Amino acid sequence: MLPKIPYQVEPKTTRQTALRGLNFSDHYEDGSLADSLNLSARRYPYISTKYPREQMEGLTGVSSIYAFDGLWYVKNGGLYRKTGDVTTEVIAPGSPKALSPSEKQFAAMYHKLVIFPDKIYVDLDKIGTGTEAVLPLGAKLENVTGSVTVTSAEEEGAHICTVTLTMPEGESVRNLFQVYDIVKMSGWTNLKNNRYKQIIEIPEGTNDTFIVQDETMEEESGATVTIEREVPNLDFICEKNNRLFGASNDSRTIYISARDDPRNFMSDNDAGGFAVDVATEGQFTGCASMSNSVVFFKEHSITKILGDYASEFTLNNYEMEGVKKDCHKSIRKINETVLYLGSNGVYSYNGGNSSLISHIFGEKRLKNGVAGTDGMNYYLSAKDGENTLFLSYSLQTGLWLREDDTEAKDFALVGETLYVLDDEGKVWKENGEEGAILFSMTFKPFFETVSGAYKSSAILFANKRYAKIYLRTEMAKGAYCRIEVRLDGGVWREVGKIVGKGGLTVTPLPIGRCDKYELRLHGKGPFTLLNLEREFRVGSAR
Repeated sequence: MLPKIPYQVEPKTTRQTALRGLNFSDHYEDGSLADSLNLSARRYPYISTKYPREQMEGLTGVSSIYAFDGLWYVKNGGLYRKTGDVTTEVIAPGSPKALSPSEKQFAAMYHKLVIFPDKIYVDLDKIGTGTEAVLPLGAKLENVTGSVTVTSAEEEGAHICTVTLTMPEGESVRNLFQVYDIVKMSGWTNLKNNRYKQIIEIPEGTNDTFIVQDETMEEESGATVTIEREVPNLDFICEKNNRLFGASNDSRTIYISARDDPRNFMSDNDAGGFAVDVATEGQFTGCASMSNSVVFFKEHSITKILGDYASEFTLNNYEMEGVKKDCHKSIRKINETVLYLGSNGVYSYNGGNSSLISHIFGEKRLKNGVAGTDGMNYYLSAKDGENTLFLSYSLQTGLWLREDDTEAKDFALVGETLYVLDDEGKVWKENGEEGAILFSMTFKPFFETVSGAYKSSAILFANKRYAKIYLRTEMAKGAYCRIEVRLDGGVWREVGKIVGKGGLTVTPLPIGRCDKYELRLHGKGPFTLLNLEREFRVGSAR
């Protein structure tokens, strides 16, 4: 007698209680999404619609934003600060101090806001006082007539050198330079190598005189000289311990300003500035301040600067994946971790190693990344070929989701509010009040597997007849969701529609016989998917 062969396999049920977010790769688990629109992991383990963005009234035509004691923004060359409902014009459009149209680099230093490449700073304490609040970082007196008188100092080998200049009409030494400035002095007959010297005094009651200390200068008159407080051309800047750190690709050099003074980068004492050349391959692509160091990125290396004083600064170079070119705005620090877009995806750097956290990108190689954070999520807007992806990454769950195709130019976190500047110059609040918003989620294909006594190659490649598929959802009144399926790569067909009633809804879906199926939900929220339950029976391979 021949053995009996079972006619059917017992049904197998799989319940998805923790949905898995976006995944562009071929390696995925059931519950992963091939695409999404306006979704959030804020109710993890469920997937829900995000809070809609809210456009900020009056903030259009904006080219840059930054957060420092309020929201700063650049518009038509003007600079503004918005604190609450009050907006202050700091630099007027069209004025002599109007900002250039180039991309801005900002850094906050105690009560100063530093702006490059314009090489200016704003003294916050002077805004609204009637005193000039916007000041240049550098200063230069070029080809003026100067004289030097020299007197001996108590210190052996040192001389007190009083420099007197013929000032251009309307100019004053006091308006250009300050005590402790490091100035480059050139044109003197007896001062070799255009040496840098620190101004130790500007005599009271004078506008054309300052004093330096030097052991080589001799008395001289009628010389044509240039006096300059030099500020390097910095491509990327950040602040740490009230010093300005910056990198210049022109000179392949890292510069560090004097403490409390972003105007002086040349050193004459331990609290002064510092500069060091970096020999690693490639150009600088960004920088970030961490608790015990400042890191400068290239595409395939990281340079770490340690120390608080000029005599202590040390430089260490590491070969690891850094920031991709044109992705400096993707650098965001969350707690003590720096996230950024590199050559192969998004990396996490904790001061020791960089780790890829975007394996789900698969073969996608994003570029032109701009990012922001609210402390819980990392938001990234980047180019995928000619298309733009606006993605969110939840630090709590590790889930990636796509919000939409907004091309962000800047982000700024003010208090608990994250602002987004789009490519049309409009400023948005990233998460506004809960409301109706279009959404969609397309699941990666489901391939059911069979375990136990009936797991054989014949059954594994057999078609499945789905007996039951249930969606459990929560929807607000007035919301709706259309449900579509595609069997074995065929055409999409609608198999159900849910209309929100303000609570839990369980929706059964007819699927049919197939080897694999894809599921797509789209509609208008608020909407939350709680879980997906699937039950099937195995048939023949035909």
